[in-house]
Amino acid sequence: MLGVLSIAAKRRSPFMLTCCRLNSTLRPASQSKTSKPEIAYDPKVLTEHENEPADRPMPLNVEMNYYAPLKHKVKHGDLKAEITLRCYDSRNLDFYCDFALRAAYWLNIPVTGPKPLPVKRERWTVIRAPFVHAKTKENFQRLTKSRLLRVWDTNPEVIDVWLSFLKKHSSWGVGVKAHMYVNEAVGFGDKFDTVADKSFGKGAGNALNFANHPNPAVAERVLELLNDPLIKRHLGPEIGGEKVEEKEQ
Repeated sequence: MLGVLSIAAKRRSPFMLTCCRLNSTLRPASQSKTSKPEIAYDPKVLTEHENEPADRPMPLNVEMNYYAPLKHKVKHGDLKAEITLRCYDSRNLDFYCDFALRAAYWLNIPVTGPKPLPVKRERWTVIRAPFVHAKTKENFQRLTKSRLLRVWDTNPEVIDVWLSFLKKHSSWGVGVKAHMYVNEAVGFGDKFDTVADKSFGKGAGNALNFANHPNPAVAERVLELLNDPLIKRHLGPEIGGEKVEEKEQ
């Protein structure tokens, strides 16, 4: 009897036996997600060169090029030099700053930076052409980027070695200017006059001025004329001439 009723119920209302809870979180079997096939991981690179493993280890100085430059810590805070690097292209400037920091690390020089300095802007307005387009103007602009490196707690001789190395392996378009700070005893400036007099004689000031003359023969002749007593009479005492006393009439 029950079997007959169930068959009759199926025929009359087929939705009564297939209904489910409306608030159920169970997903029907017909709507279950199908498993996706696994995608093979095959990354692409820009070059086809394959790095073959070698038995010899990579040198430390070569491997360090893949990392940021190392720096020594500043211990005493004694500023020794300030290095200013200038360039129109920031890529060459950053590359040379990285090179300078690496060279300073291997020389045991504590360096801080690079510190970006304000960009120098230069603008010019000129005519487009001298004849036909003389009334039209054209603007040009040049940007100069700068970086500052500070050197601490280092012997001046070591700084000279570092600067000479940077000069030998200089990069095109990058200018380097160094301000060095050297400690001297009190009254050191007073010794310049005595040292100059002993080395060059009375014409020390003139000799220092004409030492870098492009034509040494002309410079020697000028010094001879300046040392002539007839000419010294008309020169002031600050230049090396004789002090002439005015006679009372």
